[in-house]
Amino acid sequence: MVSCYSSDLKRAHKTAEIIATKLEVPVITDERIREAYGGQIEGTTKAERIERWGEKWYEEDLGIENNKSVVERGLAFINEIVDQHPEKHILVISHGSFLRQLLAELVEPVSQNNRLNNTSLTKLHYDGQKWEISLFNCTKHLN
Repeated sequence: MVSCYSSDLKRAHKTAEIIATKLEVPVITDERIREAYGGQIEGTTKAERIERWGEKWYEEDLGIENNKSVVERGLAFINEIVDQHPEKHILVISHGSFLRQLLAELVEPVSQNNRLNNTSLTKLHYDGQKWEISLFNCTKHLN
């Protein structure tokens, strides 16, 4: 049996619905697995940011969610789900930046610099003490 969890944001949730329909399971939404919050830069282009805040816009305090906050909420989600579903397969549909930051915390060979491709698959296994990765950023299903 598989449990399917999704970010409550539209793009991820729509993807989750498509997958869950094929698997014949419900989608459980959870706001803790949303994309990292972009603060005032949400919905802007780089050119718009430069126009509003200058060339060094990324040095400004624009309310962007920091890595620590993203990882804390991601770990809270993961720990709860693992406790609720021991010995069960869990499918999580979320967002690239969020997943990259969480994976870098969970699995040592993954770093913050690893970019995740859209719709890529990453497969993890938890042995009760540590996480191991058996598939990372795979897009073979797109070919």
